[in-house]
Amino acid sequence: EGHEFFDLGDAEVSPNDLLLAYTADYDGSENYTLYIKNLETGELLSDRVEKIADDIEWSNDNSTVFYVRIEEESHRPWQLFRHKLGTPEADDVLIFQEDDDAFFLSMG
Repeated sequence: EGHEFFDLGDAEVSPNDLLLAYTADYDGSENYTLYIKNLETGELLSDRVEKIADDIEWSNDNSTVFYVRIEEESHRPWQLFRHKLGTPEADDVLIFQEDDDAFFLSMG
């Protein structure tokens, strides 16, 4: 509601079933934003990561989400990051980077 376009990229429930991580694109650019929702209260956490690919995965610790960053120039998914809930995006840790332009990075 309130948007001309919406695409839900991925939605993953945490292993303890308390949180929902999801990615959304509101303008058709295929630049997704990561959101985290508390399933008990319905509230969105303050954690946001912008301009990422659509796929995400939880760690078994229920407080870490993995996501793939998109390269600006080629719009190619190329970097895998780890985000710890409650920390700023600037503290996210680069786990892997695919430097060969012939390949796209994804999780599964």
